[in-house]
Amino acid sequence: MIKHIVTVFVFQSITLSSFCQKSEFNLNVYSGLFSYTGNGAAGTSIINYGIYTPTPYTTNVYGNKPGFSISFGGEAVSVTKSKVLYGAGLSYDLLESKIKIDKVQYSPEVVVAGQSYLYDANGSTRLRNTYFNINPFIGRRFLKNGMTIDLSSGIDIGICLKNVEQGNATITATNDVISTNVTHPHPSIDIRPRIQLKAGYKRAGIIIGYSPGLTNYQSTKGSKAYTSFMRLGFSYRIK
Repeated sequence: MIKHIVTVFVFQSITLSSFCQKSEFNLNVYSGLFSYTGNGAAGTSIINYGIYTPTPYTTNVYGNKPGFSISFGGEAVSVTKSKVLYGAGLSYDLLESKIKIDKVQYSPEVVVAGQSYLYDANGSTRLRNTYFNINPFIGRRFLKNGMTIDLSSGIDIGICLKNVEQGNATITATNDVISTNVTHPHPSIDIRPRIQLKAGYKRAGIIIGYSPGLTNYQSTKGSKAYTSFMRLGFSYRIK
């Protein structure tokens, strides 16, 4: 599937270069705020471990707080005589959300009546999401005082490669540290509409954009968790 997308991207780039007044090729790098929204996303969660859970895991990994995210790739853009722009971009995205851990649930081999196995804790779990992303778009270019201002809208087709949780929580009463490292199932594709603004001068540009996800990541019935990515990036035109 990735091979087919790359083929389409290259074909589109060649086509745009042939028929439009001006074609550009840019290298882009982004960071920003990535998290989950919806009734299945949360600010706090619990880590479970014990005799029946030899691999500790977080009950709900879909955090509504951002972690560290980075995205890098390239795009082909064509601009018509009337300043309409359109094109497509490819990127490799490492996007991270975070959720606070305030409890640890321990499952012992022998349960003692009246004894609690839910302990106060302090820590967090990060869900690291890896995507190969394609972004077709269309928009308008404005010229002002030697600068270019591009306003565009399009869609992110995020091919999900891997979702891995990594968590650490310290039990308050004992100072024991419980860690998690679990690979989670994920949708094959995350669809995210994107609106983006780019201000450029000569070859360099600053980008701000927003992509709200439409794909539900939660498997629990009635629960919904959608991605949300507010991006800030830097662009450099190589042609």
